[in-house]
Amino acid sequence: MSSLTQATNAKYDSLVNNLIKNGHIDRQESRNRSLTRKDSTMSHPDDEPEETPDKLIETIVELGIHNKDLLFLGKLQSLQSFSIIIRQLRSLENVQLSSAAQISRRKASKEADSASGSVTPPPPTITINCRENTKDVAALNYISNHLDTASLRTVIGHVLDALRPQGYFVMREHLQGSASGDNLTDKFHFRDPSVTCNMLNSITTADGLHGLQLISALSPDPVGGQQEMTWLYQKVAADAPAKQLQQFLDAQQYTKKGILKYEQIFGDRFVSTGGARTTKEFCQLLQLQRGQTVLDVGCGIGGSGFFMSEEYGAHVYGIDLSSNMISIGIDRRRTGGFHGVDFEISNVLTREFAPNSFDVVYSRDVILHIAEKKKLFEDIYNWLKPGGKLFITDYCCGVKEHNPDFQEYVKQRGYILLTVPAYGKLLEDVGFVNVRAEDRTKQFIGILRTELQNFEPQQSEFVENFSQEDYDEIVDGWNAKVKRCSAGDQAWGSFLAEKK
Repeated sequence: MSSLTQATNAKYDSLVNNLIKNGHIDRQESRNRSLTRKDSTMSHPDDEPEETPDKLIETIVELGIHNKDLLFLGKLQSLQSFSIIIRQLRSLENVQLSSAAQISRRKASKEADSASGSVTPPPPTITINCRENTKDVAALNYISNHLDTASLRTVIGHVLDALRPQGYFVMREHLQGSASGDNLTDKFHFRDPSVTCNMLNSITTADGLHGLQLISALSPDPVGGQQEMTWLYQKVAADAPAKQLQQFLDAQQYTKKGILKYEQIFGDRFVSTGGARTTKEFCQLLQLQRGQTVLDVGCGIGGSGFFMSEEYGAHVYGIDLSSNMISIGIDRRRTGGFHGVDFEISNVLTREFAPNSFDVVYSRDVILHIAEKKKLFEDIYNWLKPGGKLFITDYCCGVKEHNPDFQEYVKQRGYILLTVPAYGKLLEDVGFVNVRAEDRTKQFIGILRTELQNFEPQQSEFVENFSQEDYDEIVDGWNAKVKRCSAGDQAWGSFLAEKK
C-alpha cells in the first residue's frame, strides 16, 4: 500500500472516529464500512464502489472540495454516501439540532396525542462555535425546516461569518407539499422559495462587509412526493453588482402580483405571447421526441415546460433568474400534478452546463433583457448535442429610424433589441446552421388583439382580484404594443437553428 493511500485512509478514519465520538453517525455502520474497505482488493480507496450520491452530496462534490474545510449542519444521511466526500476533505465539522430539544419535541408530541389539551414543545436550537473565515463550504441539510425564520436568519448569519470569502453555502430544504420519511408535522416550517431567496439575499456578516450571492437554486422533478429545493450561494462583497440584478428583477420587473396578473391575459401557467396556442405551434416546429432533454431559458411559471412534458414526454430543465417566477412555477407543478420539469433559479449567463447536454434549447421573449447575446448563444451552442435545435421568440426592433417615444420605452425597460435579420446573422456567426429568422410582427399584432378581446369580458372578475388600475395598465400596454408594431418601431421574431 502506498504512503498516499495510507495517509488517505488515516485521514478518513480520523474524521469518522470524530463523528462517532460526537454521536453523529452509527458506530456499527462505520465498523461495517471499515471491514468492507479492509477486505477490498482494490488498490486505492477512491476506486471503492459507492452508492449514488444524493443531490446535496453531488452539489458539494461539484464545488471541488479536495483539502477543504466543510461545516455540515444536520443529519449525515448515511456514512456510505458521505464517504464520497470525507476522503477529499481536510476537515469535517458536523453540527446537529440539540438532542434535548428533539427529545422534548417527541415527548410533547406523544403527550399531545394522548391528552385533550395541546402541549407546546420547546423550539429546537443549534449552536455554531466556528471561528470566522475558517470554512470553505457550509451545508445545511433540512435544518431550515426545523427553525423559525428569525432563528434561521441567526444561524445563517453565523455560518456566513464562518465562511472564508468566496466560500460556498449550500442549503437543502423541504417545500410545501413534500412527502418524506421524516416526520413532517405541523411544527415544520415550509417557506415559499421567493421568501427564502429574499432572506438569503439580505443576510450579511456581522461587520456588514459580505453577503451571499445566488449561484443556483434547484427544485427537481419530485420523486416519491419529495418537494425539495437545494440552494447554492457564494460569499461575496455585500455590494457586488451581480447581487443587485436578481433582487431588482423580483422587486421591480417581476413582482409576484405582476406575474399573476399577466397570467390572466396570457392564459393559465403562461407569461409569454400567445400562451398555450403559440407553444403548441412552435413545439411542432421542433419535432420533439419522447425522452429528449430541453433547456427552457427564462422558463417563467412553467407553461411551456409542462406542455412539452405532457404532450411529448420530454424532460424539461427550466431556469429563470426571477425567484418569483420559479416559486409560482413550483406551485403550479405541485397543484397541477405535473412531472418531468425541473425548476432552477439561476442566471443563464453565469450558469455552466456540460457540453452536449440538451437536445433542444427553447426560449420565449426573454433574451431582449440580455446584452451579452453572443456569449449566451456560444454557450447554448456548446450545451446542445450535435444536431440539437435552438428555438427563440423575442422582441426585436424594426429596421426604420425609431421615434423618440420608442427609444425612451426601450431605455426605460432596459431592453437590448436587434432587428430580425441582425438576430439571425448573429446566430450564424456563432456557428448555427439552417437558421430560419422570421419576422412574425403581423402574427404578434393579431395575437395581441385576440388576447385583448378574450380579456375584456373578464374585467369584473379581474378587478375584483386585482384592481381597475391593473386592468387599465394591461389594456393600455397591449394597445401600446400594437401601436409600436404597426408603426414599424417594434417587431417580433422567431428563430430556429441547429447545431452542426
